[in-house]
Amino acid sequence: MKELTLPNDPSLLFSDESEDEIYARIVADFGAPPGGQPLNLRPGSNLWTLFRPQVLEHIRIKDFAEKICRLGFLQWSQGDYLDAKAAEFGAIRKEATFASVVVLFVGVEGTIVPSGTIVATSGTSEFDGVRFVTQETVTIPVSGEVEVPAIAEEPGVRGNVNPGDINQIVTGITGISFVTNNGPGQGGLDVEDDESLRQAALVRARSIPQSGNKATYRIIAQDDPEVGTVYVEDFWDQTNGLSGNGTARVVVGGYNNPWVSSQAVERLQQIIDPTIKGIAYFENEAWIDGAQVLDNPIEGYSSRKLEADVSSTESMHLNGSWNLSSWDRPEDEIWFSIRVDDVAEISNISSIEITFGHPSGVAEANAKATLSSAQIAVIDTQTLNTEALIKLPRSAFVITNNTETFSWGNIGVIEFTLNTNSNGPATVVFDGLRVRRDKGDFLDGQAPIGIQILVRSARALFFDLDAEVELAPGQVLFDVESAIDLAIREYFNQVTPGGIVRISEIANAIHDTVGVVDYGNISISNSFYGTYSTNFTLAPDQRPVLNTMMLTQV
Repeated sequence: MKELTLPNDPSLLFSDESEDEIYARIVADFGAPPGGQPLNLRPGSNLWTLFRPQVLEHIRIKDFAEKICRLGFLQWSQGDYLDAKAAEFGAIRKEATFASVVVLFVGVEGTIVPSGTIVATSGTSEFDGVRFVTQETVTIPVSGEVEVPAIAEEPGVRGNVNPGDINQIVTGITGISFVTNNGPGQGGLDVEDDESLRQAALVRARSIPQSGNKATYRIIAQDDPEVGTVYVEDFWDQTNGLSGNGTARVVVGGYNNPWVSSQAVERLQQIIDPTIKGIAYFENEAWIDGAQVLDNPIEGYSSRKLEADVSSTESMHLNGSWNLSSWDRPEDEIWFSIRVDDVAEISNISSIEITFGHPSGVAEANAKATLSSAQIAVIDTQTLNTEALIKLPRSAFVITNNTETFSWGNIGVIEFTLNTNSNGPATVVFDGLRVRRDKGDFLDGQAPIGIQILVRSARALFFDLDAEVELAPGQVLFDVESAIDLAIREYFNQVTPGGIVRISEIANAIHDTVGVVDYGNISISNSFYGTYSTNFTLAPDQRPVLNTMMLTQV
């Protein structure tokens, strides 16, 4: 797009004149003295002392006028003036948000940990780390440990601590021997910067939201504090029997990460289409049993691989509490997304069973549905490489034994079972679980009648980078690696879902690094897609992340 510049028109702004040119013009306007005597214009003369301050003031007024003009346009405005200008288009600067984390306390049974207890990460003293405040009063059970949610004392990304960073109790409690966090802090954001706000306002200024068009959902998603990028994909659900008609997907990414939290996804899902509800996120829940392997992070955590060997059965399940009492119509569906790493293994799958377990633990009281090998085989394998959305109507779930009443409003366990045939093994990667309720009485939401809109976080697609670099004399490869790494990551962070990872942009990032003279033989690789020395087009729900970088000095 053509770069915008301010008009250099004397009728709108002052001419682009130097101080000497302005001084000469003022002298000319003053005119010649009576008698034709030459003027004394040398520095220090009376006329120089009189006119020179006017020249400087003219420069100040010119600069001020240009600044005022710039502040009136989105492309150049800043600070409070940008807030006011962006508000004309409905874009409001996002405030800083507080990170949340789950804190684990270990101690003597019966010890009470009151709400408001302060814990912290390490610092130069016990009080200058990142501090969190617990939100509930809990009691140490017989197991000797208990978890409790906590919120950062101060907003900002500083609260997005890593697992294990919390190790101090600021509020003294007798009976507590240890404190930590098994999971990361999430949701902490700094105040939105000018450039991000500018882009949000420009999107609104250049888009016309109309009755469920793409601009409508792009603007809704962009308003969420965690969302940095938005991609709206129409006709996305190719398994609906209508070539995707009546379906759309809103893929959202963060600012410093490709993904956003599951909380952000559900906030937007509720606003856009509340008939679709997330009930389990495989990547950030503690699934147990089965042969599990953590897959590449998605939505900031890890997907779950369920592996079954030849002619065997493997299961994994998640204990919890889910209320599906509103999921009561025959048309209601359960959606779960799966992926495979080897499409050849699809034929090795005998069946997949999905079980909703009764809290009593009595297996005969379960509600179970089975996805047969024939049903799995009809799924487009090319779709399955990235994500396949498998849907089962509520009527597919059968109460295995009615001797004990099963309540959809009181689910105690979700279990997935992978059965392989004699050609096994097989591996299935589970990425999420949702229920879709029939429209029924759900009249809220921005989705038009008859349209299903799924909100999901962008997926992280990990790339390994290999390149040759020629360094300037005296430069050491170790010294420039971190700068190149940062430059590549900054470029990747600009690539939106469904965009193109361009080798030329990677080359520019390397070449523009201080200390680099030239580059060569650049390639990127992914464990699933292979190696590329040309551009790579992302799927609509993928954003690139640099995994490893190997630089060879030539």
